[in-house]
Amino acid sequence: MPRSKTKYVSNFGWQTDDDPVNRPPHYTSTLYETIDIIEDTLSPTEFRGYCKGSTLKYIMRAERKGHPTQDLQKAQWFLDKLITYDRKRYN
Repeated sequence: MPRSKTKYVSNFGWQTDDDPVNRPPHYTSTLYETIDIIEDTLSPTEFRGYCKGSTLKYIMRAERKGHPTQDLQKAQWFLDKLITYDRKRYN
């Protein structure tokens, strides 16, 4: 069952229905968010690598895709995800 479209406040303080950084609709249109499935499927080492690689990807492409601020926010999202994951696992 798809999640309903609700308003929420992003990590960056704005309120929106579609947040392309924190909750892109193409990743949240199903019962489970894609990032949660990835985390559940990968080993801890693999998931940490996925987050690191995604952070680097968005930083490297920020000046090339036409939305540099959004790509840097996506990089920050993946870095925040990694930090949160590590805090839960190792603290």
